[in-house]
Amino acid sequence: YPSGHLAIIISRDRDELICIVQDDEPRTAQIRALFQSDGRSTCYYPNGDEWINMSIQGGQYLDQAGNRVRRWMWPNSSPGPQVPLSPVFISLNRHVGVRILAQDKIFVSFLAMGRQAKFNMGTKLQVFVHAEPREPARGG
Repeated sequence: YPSGHLAIIISRDRDELICIVQDDEPRTAQIRALFQSDGRSTCYYPNGDEWINMSIQGGQYLDQAGNRVRRWMWPNSSPGPQVPLSPVFISLNRHVGVRILAQDKIFVSFLAMGRQAKFNMGTKLQVFVHAEPREPARGG
């Protein structure tokens, strides 16, 4: 941030990458978003309530009261009818925004002093449903 505080932290925990977006607070840098390379991500309202939650199957957008506003499924994530994603754009604060365009196109943008840094936090993962082989029917 222009204040000198860290805005975006990217770290590695074993085989997983984690991106943390913090608020511009000197004492308690509240987490505003968390993106994990396994496809799980959460964005938070300024009061700490969940705003957007995503997994390898899809995601949901909640209002400040916790009511689901939108829900979507990523293509090929599950059998049956799909609820497609309409692009989602949110501002976590005046410097950091999130754009969700597809499972592999989730962008965190940082803008300050006329300069921009953009990170793609999207992941291309698929869910595989394992079906047990059936026993052949026996005549009797």
